[in-house]
Amino acid sequence: MATWNKGIFLNRNRYLLVALAGALALCLGPAFLDSYWLKFVSFLIISLIIACSWNLIGGYCGYFSFGHGLFFGIGAYTIAVAVLRFNVNPYAGMLLGGLVSAALALVMSPMLRLKGFNFALTTLALLEATKVIFPKWEFTRGMKSWDLGWSFPPLMSDTRYYLLLVLVFFLMLASHIVFLSSRLGFATAALKEDELMARGIGVNTMLTRVCAFVLSAFWVGVTGAIYAPMITYISSQAIFSLSWSVKPIIVSIFGGIGTLTGPILGGAILIFIDQLLWERFLEYHTLIYGVLLVAIVMFLPDGLLSHYDRVTSMFRRYPPAQEAKESHASAS
Repeated sequence: MATWNKGIFLNRNRYLLVALAGALALCLGPAFLDSYWLKFVSFLIISLIIACSWNLIGGYCGYFSFGHGLFFGIGAYTIAVAVLRFNVNPYAGMLLGGLVSAALALVMSPMLRLKGFNFALTTLALLEATKVIFPKWEFTRGMKSWDLGWSFPPLMSDTRYYLLLVLVFFLMLASHIVFLSSRLGFATAALKEDELMARGIGVNTMLTRVCAFVLSAFWVGVTGAIYAPMITYISSQAIFSLSWSVKPIIVSIFGGIGTLTGPILGGAILIFIDQLLWERFLEYHTLIYGVLLVAIVMFLPDGLLSHYDRVTSMFRRYPPAQEAKESHASAS
């Protein structure tokens, strides 16, 4: 882990340029994709943002959170209340969704003193409690007393939503690269490896966890605030669904937890497979996908990138034949 952070630190500008190049390539999507695939890639980007954001606290810091569905829902409800109840500009509402989610993460930060299953179960309990509270609270029920959700008028085109998500995706990656290449980034590596040793060398472990948690929650909140008007209707049961918390964990594990590109690789592959299964095996889609996920956890516990590293290390370990001959000749 520390090696990975060191790589980002030494090549931070290169990572930023690669992220920018990827974002510019994605901006060409509307020119080549029809409306169906444009929406599909939009939802894919949403999943990747959530997965990468979860990976910051779950992968780099080692704190498995089930609360990212909560931050996603809070962002969605924030823009609904701001735009529909108070006529706030939609773009300001999206930024507000991220800020409110980040503020909630800051309020929740004392929970970071918990560890392992205690932390995971506490975040899960908050998610389920919010799902129950929001339909009962008039302020979040909708404009009418009998509403159970929020309906959005058309705010912008699908192409604009897509480009906005690409921008958020790039900014999220850039913020993670800057974070991981800073002192806090090295502190996350030390924290995950051995918290007691990290404290012994002067690392402020609590500050490190809080910064990672708040940054992670901010981008998930912004994404939720974009998602809500894009699908035009939200309800607490759908927006606070446990799947928004579980999918980023599965995606990160599949691609390579605690790596910058792991969640991106894992999300792109898994979500595309999920789409193909839904199109061709509608009746058995959930069953097949569930079996696939079980197989992934059993046979790829360290993710795809770990196998890539093993293969490349084998080639590095054994030099090409010509180099071997030269080394043998020089030795003789």
